[in-house]
Formats: sequence, structure tokens, C-alpha cells
Amino acid sequence: MGYSRASSWSFMRRGGELALLETSRRKPWPKNLVGEEEEKAVVEIALEKPACSQVRVANELTKRGQFVSPTVVRSVWPCHDLESFVNG
Repeated sequence: MGYSRASSWSFMRRGGELALLETSRRKPWPKNLVGEEEEKAVVEIALEKPACSQVRVANELTKRGQFVSPTVVRSVWPCHDLESFVNG
């Protein structure tokens, strides 16, 4: 498991077998980082203009009065299978 024998016995005394399992300190992110309205607008623009970058989509949304960062735009695309541009 990657631990020395002494360390594993120390873990076992403190918490049993569960103490030997790897624990992550990362806090989970909520699934949706953006509201439904903004997500719908991102998808709409991505379908209208499939060659636009995430910065361009964010700028288009800003012109419409919806403030979404390019990072959020980029995180919405994979959820809707819009992460790559395919020439048709």
C-alpha cells in the first residue's frame, strides 16, 4: 500500500482498516457552476456560431447583458458535447 509496516500498524491502531484508505482533502465542487439561464445562452451561441472561442462566446453574452467568464463557458461545453469543432 506504500506505507511502512510501522506506519500501517500506527494507522490501524488509530482508525482500523478505514484509516489505511486514501483520503482526499479536496472539497467537491458543485455540479452546476452557472445558472440554467446562462448555461442555455452559452449552448445557444455555441450552436449558432460553432467556430467561436470561449472568449468570443463570453463577449457575445456580455453584449446581451449576461456576464459569464470564458472559463465558465469552457466548463459548460463538455457537459453538452460541444468541446470540439467538427467541419461538416
